[in-house]
Amino acid sequence: MAKCDICNKEIAFGIKVSHSHRRSNRTWKPNVKKVKAIVNGSPRRINVCTRCLRSGRLQEQSDCYLLSVKSRVAVSISGLLVF
Repeated sequence: MAKCDICNKEIAFGIKVSHSHRRSNRTWKPNVKKVKAIVNGSPRRINVCTRCLRSGRLQEQSDCYLLSVKSRVAVSISGLLVF
């Protein structure tokens, strides 16, 4: 589920290095929110990272329009306050 439908940001893998330089594998997950948007004329729930929500990349696509964000934090997108 941790994949943005707009920019295709996914889980990143790497190595955690401790102070004593012991190495272990770890993952970095993107901050993905479920968003209700109109895609190709029909309402759908899509996964969008918060970077795309904040920058308004959803509105830049001609076939997408944001309806609401399933979150308790208000997100401001181009002057519109969406809850």
